[in-house]
Amino acid sequence: MVNSGEKWVDLNTVDMDDDLYRISSTESVAALADSIGSIGLVNLPILEEKAPNLFRIVCGFKRLLACRVIGMETVRCRVISSACSPMTCLTLAIADNTMGPKPPGILDQARAVDKIRSFCDNGEDLSLIAGRLGLHVDHSLVEKYVRLCSLPAYLQQLVEDDVVSMAIAIELGALEDRDAMALSGLFDALRPTASQQKELLSALKAISVLHDTDMAAILELPELSGIMENDAFDRKQKIQNVRQAIRKRRYPVITRFESHFRQQVLRLNLPRGMALMAPRDFESPLYTLTIDFRDSIELRQHAETIESLCGSSALKSLLRRDIEDT
Repeated sequence: MVNSGEKWVDLNTVDMDDDLYRISSTESVAALADSIGSIGLVNLPILEEKAPNLFRIVCGFKRLLACRVIGMETVRCRVISSACSPMTCLTLAIADNTMGPKPPGILDQARAVDKIRSFCDNGEDLSLIAGRLGLHVDHSLVEKYVRLCSLPAYLQQLVEDDVVSMAIAIELGALEDRDAMALSGLFDALRPTASQQKELLSALKAISVLHDTDMAAILELPELSGIMENDAFDRKQKIQNVRQAIRKRRYPVITRFESHFRQQVLRLNLPRGMALMAPRDFESPLYTLTIDFRDSIELRQHAETIESLCGSSALKSLLRRDIEDT
């Protein structure tokens, strides 16, 4: 049982910048402010007296900020005894966050685990404490949570907004600031899928090494910036065009082969039920021709088509991989 008492507290004596026990994110409090303005403060904030006439927030960062937004000068709060340990205060803060109307997001969980970690001797203690507070922590997640909490605020916000995964955010955090901000801006603007983000990040890293330039500079190239600035493209079109442009720069020879292959296949004018597939990345000389048929008549027709294909100049060009050096 935590010893505490209720009292009216002047908001000017509350240190709003002290985030020792902050778990929740700094999202908008407009809706909360409207609620408090209409029905009052139902769940009292909990404070700790850090010095005479100066209080630290234990629970209720958003509530107190909302009170300030609507112009309240004093707020009724619970003030806990100075005998309470920091771990007890942190336990209250986490419980207040995890037992709210909605489950805590990944960033809130990460902050909670990171703060608990500073009070624990080993991972087992952390798991036990976190579990009692509604946080089921896998040992493998602890290091990732700690790294997430060390990332710049803008990367943490991307995770909070579900723009990027924790894994991608950590990868971005390992980049130079200029590159991390450029990639973050791209992902925030286009909202590509997680697999597309991995694809783009991997390709841009490779291009950066190959051409000895930073990723931000690559994204500023006309063929990429032009796509982003083109209002005729919707978001999905921009994602597709950006992916193609980056792939072309990453694999110039392969993309030329792909373009040549598509052109020659169109020239072949294959009938319905017949498809020609190129070897993966054109590394093998083996092509695959598939046919679908329902009876012997269709099979005979496909056989005649295959016979005519053997003398086709388009097929010969395709198999020789005749590509102009451009």
